[in-house]
Amino acid sequence: MRVFVSYRRSDVSGYSGRLTDALAARLGVGNVFHDVTGIAPGRDFQNEIDRSLATADAVLAMIGPGWLTASTPQGDQRLFQDGDFVRTELSRALTTDLPLVPVLVGGVTMPRIEELPPDLRELARRQAVVLRDESFHADVDRLLRSLRGESDEPTGRWLRSRKVMVTSAVLLALMSVGTSAWLLRERAAPASTVAPTMCPSTSSGNWHSIALAAQPSATVPYRDGGSLMFTVRAANWRQEQAGRWLIVLDTLMKNNATTDVYHDYGQYRTMETALREFKLYCFDPPEGAARPGLVADARVGFIVTCPPEGQLSLRLEAGNAHQELPFTEATTPGSCPTSGP
Repeated sequence: MRVFVSYRRSDVSGYSGRLTDALAARLGVGNVFHDVTGIAPGRDFQNEIDRSLATADAVLAMIGPGWLTASTPQGDQRLFQDGDFVRTELSRALTTDLPLVPVLVGGVTMPRIEELPPDLRELARRQAVVLRDESFHADVDRLLRSLRGESDEPTGRWLRSRKVMVTSAVLLALMSVGTSAWLLRERAAPASTVAPTMCPSTSSGNWHSIALAAQPSATVPYRDGGSLMFTVRAANWRQEQAGRWLIVLDTLMKNNATTDVYHDYGQYRTMETALREFKLYCFDPPEGAARPGLVADARVGFIVTCPPEGQLSLRLEAGNAHQELPFTEATTPGSCPTSGP
């Protein structure tokens, strides 16, 4: 599937970059057209847009707080100007049979028909999707399932988790409220499809530090020959209940790519302890994207059912690339007296 991303730079440039990264990770870099990164220097802008629309399978119209009100230096509304690229892109897309999906970001609602120029009024009748910061990757997954004509019902491991949740709901009638609530939380959806919660503070409470390796960093290849370097700066754990520990890491991401990149929870696939993998549990994101050459901090957490001993490592992901990051002073795996996840 090839996707054309239409957006106004002064409105949602950060959001569009984040969406492009997420789509490229799922569809491949060559299947996502984003004008800033998709047009080489010296190429004709209009011709490249026409070519990309002609080969696209779907068009996404990103609409943010400034999409409708953007104006020229003379104070005229850009969307009503004949030469406005956003208007041209969407007007041409509406004359084709391509799916055209309004993508709402920044808390906006769909423009009313009377707020649009005549050749874009059909856009107001298209079903929109909303991308939210707190569930960004899940929203992108739902968008792609819709474009492919797939059911929005989850499949695979998530479907099995739903069945377990239903079974646990039945047990609610037979067990205490506290035990049942624990079962439901334990069988929740994996972090790859549901946005994680915020991590608790490690500045107070019964937290224990984890000795780190001398230089716990790993570099993951990124688009256009760039890379992202991830570093673990601190690690702490506390016991949540019998057989369950929460590990929280202070991390940073250095952007060695050529475009802005968000430090996102989707970059942390799993943590490995005692040769077992555990899904992301919590994440505190930085404000905004990291510009090229800069860093962005974050805090990530994992609930594990093996003691936080021995070597611990992260499995990182950026685009289609993966990388392991062992970050502890210990270099051999710990033991796990339980049966594991």
